[in-house]
Parts: sequence; C-alpha cells; structure tokens
Amino acid sequence: MSISVGNTMLQEATKLMLIHWERCKQEWTDEKAREFERDYIDMLKPRLRATLAAMDRVSDHTEQARRECE
Repeated sequence: MSISVGNTMLQEATKLMLIHWERCKQEWTDEKAREFERDYIDMLKPRLRATLAAMDRVSDHTEQARRECE
C-alpha cells in the first residue's frame, strides 16, 4: 500500500469516526459523554491532523527520491 493510499484511508476513517461520534452525541448527553469526548475524541483530532501532515511529507520526500533515482 502506498503512503497516499494509507493517507486517504486514514482521512476517510477519521471522517467516518467523527460522523458516528456526532450521531452518538445526540443520544449520549451526560457527563460521561463529555468526558469521553474530552479524553478521547478531542485528544485524537490534533494527533490525526499531525499524522496526516507527516504522511503527506513522507509521500512528498518518497516521490522526490523516486524522481531523483530515475
């Protein structure tokens, strides 16, 4: 699997997770739901953004190396 395919898969999984979380929040509205969002969902968002950005950089460097080796 290429890095760009993995990046796309992670983006789609992230979108799907957030869609499901928004649906879940409509029913789960107590303090535990807010704790879960704070402790897990909110914590994941910046880490996922950083991971996706890093994957883009690795993909760019890999493509550059590939071009230079041709």
